[in-house]
Amino acid sequence: MPNIFIALTLLVAMAAAVITLGFVISRTVRKRIDNLGGNETFTLSDLRYLHNQGQLTDAEFDRAKVATINRQHAAMGREDLPLQGRPSTNAHKADAPPDND
Repeated sequence: MPNIFIALTLLVAMAAAVITLGFVISRTVRKRIDNLGGNETFTLSDLRYLHNQGQLTDAEFDRAKVATINRQHAAMGREDLPLQGRPSTNAHKADAPPDND
């Protein structure tokens, strides 16, 4: 009878450990998903692609680029280096005379 009691106790303890571990893993994954959710972030390559496709104006591209770089600085713990709005690398397009086709 004592052997059955010990085996049952070990089985209950192992089940409790597995449930607790599952809960901790589930909670950790959920927190990471919640941190990602809603705040869709783009890489600079994504932004360049959208800009080149005409889906972002020059002003939208510049704002998104600054926000992306600032977010990367913050993630690296470099909040002391905020990027101020800089002219787009495509600013020369705005200065160019229009094509007369």
